[in-house]
Amino acid sequence: MMVLCIPQFVKTLQGATLLLLDGFTYSKNWCMANGCTRYVCSKASAGNCKARVFLNLDNQVSRFLKGHNHERPKYIITRSGHYIKVN
Repeated sequence: MMVLCIPQFVKTLQGATLLLLDGFTYSKNWCMANGCTRYVCSKASAGNCKARVFLNLDNQVSRFLKGHNHERPKYIITRSGHYIKVN
């Protein structure tokens, strides 16, 4: 499967760094022994969402497990570049 979306790292007002991919945000969850990093959907704990993204050492998507059980969140971007969720 080829992923055409490019992962971006964004900051929230609270200072957290999230991965933004295909309109969904993900939180860093685990660094694997092979150097990959696993990110889980930001709604994984609150909404039981199973979507996952794995990035390699070059921050390229090595695996993308879609399966969101919710709509894409909507964000506004502040002048300072921070992301604020509006829904």
